Amino acid sequence: MMDSVNGKRFIFPKITYRDFNILKQLKIDETQHSLILGFILNPNGKHGKGNMFLNEFFNVVLADDNFVHNDSDEWYVTVEKGRFDISIRNKNNTKIIIIENKSNWAEDQNNQLYRYWLRGIYQAQYRLKKHGENVYSKIIYLSPSYEKQYTEQSITRPIFDANLPEKIPEGIIKPVYFRASIVKWLEKCMSILEESGEKSENIYFYIKQYADYWRKSMVNEMSNQIEELFNDKDQWISFWNLAQKKEDIRKAWWESFKESVIKCFSVDNLVDGWDFTSSEAWEFKWFLKEYGEKSLCLRCSDWNGKYSLLLWADPNLYDTKKIDELLDETKYMPIASAFERKDEIPPDSNVIIAEKGNYYFGDEMDGDFGITRLAWYAHYKPDEFISQIINKIDKFRKNNEVTDLLKELNNLKK
Repeated sequence: MMDSVNGKRFIFPKITYRDFNILKQLKIDETQHSLILGFILNPNGKHGKGNMFLNEFFNVVLADDNFVHNDSDEWYVTVEKGRFDISIRNKNNTKIIIIENKSNWAEDQNNQLYRYWLRGIYQAQYRLKKHGENVYSKIIYLSPSYEKQYTEQSITRPIFDANLPEKIPEGIIKPVYFRASIVKWLEKCMSILEESGEKSENIYFYIKQYADYWRKSMVNEMSNQIEELFNDKDQWISFWNLAQKKEDIRKAWWESFKESVIKCFSVDNLVDGWDFTSSEAWEFKWFLKEYGEKSLCLRCSDWNGKYSLLLWADPNLYDTKKIDELLDETKYMPIASAFERKDEIPPDSNVIIAEKGNYYFGDEMDGDFGITRLAWYAHYKPDEFISQIINKIDKFRKNNEVTDLLKELNNLKK
């Protein structure tokens, strides 16, 4: 097989391989693993099987006699929302299961599991328990191997609070392993599809491919692929030289896109009272002219690993915490409503509202784009990308009510 980059021809060896699985040929990170699992678990997913796969997850993976579920339960499954890899909740939050995915051996962050328990479970169920409701909660620590266990610090309280336990209560965390439990669950789902005569459906092969991915050692599989692709030294060196230029390629694609965005908002799509500027190749800012670019404004930028639309103000000029409080009032709700969604923001951030990675191109990362993945669309589909940005920004610029409310908040300088 031949390919070329910058005029150089690269000849890749022909591969003969019996166990074809595209997932093994791609770099699947933890987010992508979570997206695959979330898709199968989601009762409202496009697989059209309702609660079938979720119920088997409860039976095979959760496997807890204290957990009771029935057909009347209405379940919501989210992926990468609210800082949780996967969240499974019923309608009234009396049953909450959070999955912390460590498929790629990521280290435990400081007090990570405790923070997830506090925000995702304790605070969500506190009032329910206070009023005598029966509640159920579990954090599944999903690991690729028995060698990967959660750390003691991750279940420990980050700050002193006499009202909170020092550690997560016993029985909340359950370690689960991909090859021991997840594969068993996937095989059970496949078996049900076979028995119901649905083995030929796409979802069957989707599940089988993912089960096959975990049945064999990822490390050995990767080594085999590398040996087959790069058994020629010059081939490996050429590939490595190209890989080292990844950042330069990404930056060049964003710089090209920046020129198109500047033309769009500085020439073709002007709105009275609004101005536009750009600093980094991938950072753009829209602000009310009379208040300047350090005012309460809109920004598109790489934030916390996602390409995001932000409501931002210079903290030296504005009391961002006060503005955040005002946005909860009914009067200012049109501002927040102009965002398609509001994602969680870390404490003490200068960002007031964040809509993280929310772009759509029919890609598996739809709604969760980072700057590297979006670089391809910035270069090859700039018009489609810019049209999405226009739609987001014009909900503010061309809405007189929202513009007037932003003016009011901009007058609240320190």
